[in-house]
Amino acid sequence: AGKIIGSGLLDSGGGVNHFAALVVAAFCISGQYDEQIVRLRASYRTRRDALLAGLSAHLPAGCEWTTPAGGFFVWLRLPKGMDADALLPRAEAAGVSYIPGARFHSGTGGEDALRLAFSLYEPDELVEAARRLGAIIREATH
Repeated sequence: AGKIIGSGLLDSGGGVNHFAALVVAAFCISGQYDEQIVRLRASYRTRRDALLAGLSAHLPAGCEWTTPAGGFFVWLRLPKGMDADALLPRAEAAGVSYIPGARFHSGTGGEDALRLAFSLYEPDELVEAARRLGAIIREATH
């Protein structure tokens, strides 16, 4: 509750809907907010770990990725010389999407990287997506 109260909403010119504020306050005071955070962290950790396991099982040599300590994304670096933007249409045709890494750079850089989201998908879907992505990467390297 303290994080919400001190979040800067009021200081930044935001307004408070009084009914919504009372609902959120009751939610926080009841202890359900803390319980919900615990449930969400466990769910996201399970999804993250499923994606990481899928990447380990299905991506070819030369791919590297981070193990995020928080957030909703895994950063993946493709094998040397591959372009994430050029690979995207093939991945989408296989039912997998991502954000190419170059979109997160103000100049050049990030062409060989991509950002994978895991927060919205079930663990089995994430493993299957990693399998499909691995197949696309292998196909593109041959």
